[in-house]
Amino acid sequence: MLDQQNNFITSFKLNELGIGRFSMKPIKNKTYKVQLENAKNFITNFGTNSKNNGIIIQLNSNENEVIISCVTNKGTLPFLKGKTYTLAYQNRAKLTKIEIQFDKENVISKKIALKNLKSGVTIFTLFDEQNNPIAERLFFNYKNININTIENASVNNSKDTLHNFSFNFKNGFKDFNNVSISILP
Repeated sequence: MLDQQNNFITSFKLNELGIGRFSMKPIKNKTYKVQLENAKNFITNFGTNSKNNGIIIQLNSNENEVIISCVTNKGTLPFLKGKTYTLAYQNRAKLTKIEIQFDKENVISKKIALKNLKSGVTIFTLFDEQNNPIAERLFFNYKNININTIENASVNNSKDTLHNFSFNFKNGFKDFNNVSISILP
């Protein structure tokens, strides 16, 4: 990652799915860019709309739990005192809500055991006092998930229309299967 004068800020790696992350503290009205080494001419700019105040959600996980942190800065903290925010997520068949109040600390963290989350994608959303969503993060729980690979995939298409997509699961069909497909230009 580089700043607007091409000064190095940080580096990061992408996983096998092309997802990566890094931490930084952007400066207002300054632009930044990410340049990927293995992608031909892929450069993306960001940072011109960064704000001095707000709350973000950070997710970290280990072998047994996910740690959800609601993070703000000292400049925002006075505006949050006395207000109650709600962190919500779908946990199996029910909606789970956790109240968040910023008093003196600008980071509030909660731990949730992975065994208590459904397998696959969980969406964590932070709501303000008027129930407006203000931050959201996706988390993929690999616990108790069996990933079956696809073999013999074939696609019949013409121009921009997908006519037929067929495949076989390498280990055969299970009682229940989910398939995720991304179609890019």
